Amino acid sequence: MAEEQKTGLFGLKIRPVQTQEELDALLNPKYTNSGLENVLVFAEKNNLFVIDKDGSVKEVASRDDWIRALCSHNGKLYDGGWYKKVFETLAKKEVASRDDATLALCSHNGKLYDAGWHKKVFETLAGKEVASRNYSILALCSHNGKLYDGGDYQKVFETLAGKEVASRDNSILALCSHNGKLYDGGRYNKIFETLAGKEAASRDDYIWALCSHPRKAFVDAGILR
Repeated sequence: MAEEQKTGLFGLKIRPVQTQEELDALLNPKYTNSGLENVLVFAEKNNLFVIDKDGSVKEVASRDDWIRALCSHNGKLYDGGWYKKVFETLAKKEVASRDDATLALCSHNGKLYDAGWHKKVFETLAGKEVASRNYSILALCSHNGKLYDGGDYQKVFETLAGKEVASRDNSILALCSHNGKLYDGGRYNKIFETLAGKEAASRDDYIWALCSHPRKAFVDAGILR
């Protein structure tokens, strides 16, 4: 009988991972012949997928509610979301439980941190609260040896120092470390060089996500020269 497949995001053909060995080969570099090559992992509502180097998409895990955050930390993959928990994904092991949704995960200086609608930042694996805010925390970022957070409180904080470093006129949805500088974006339709307070770009709608990526990839794709 032909192996059952289903169609997911972008019309890609998806089949479930069949064995633990297959998971290891896909997501743990030490099991592959390609050294430290990474693969792209993404969440579509309740389900988690991996895109292999041949473009095939395989299902890795499923949760009871939407997955909102992923993080690779010390060689392990972690996920969090509306299900109010953080899992070590491939081990299917719950490592933390929260009072509300987990919306951000961040690996920083050898420790994993999580934050979300519960208005707190936790050192995830130690279960230790390290910061709290008046409103939901929507973004975490490790930058130049410091951890930063932003959210519905319309500010960016140096998290562990409790120091406010920037203020905006609406919610901060994204933080990114890029070329030695920290950037933020959000419901204010702009991107700022956070610590300098300098506007880097302005758009017609919200800035939902930020990411630093090699320029050469866009040159090779014909987008940039």
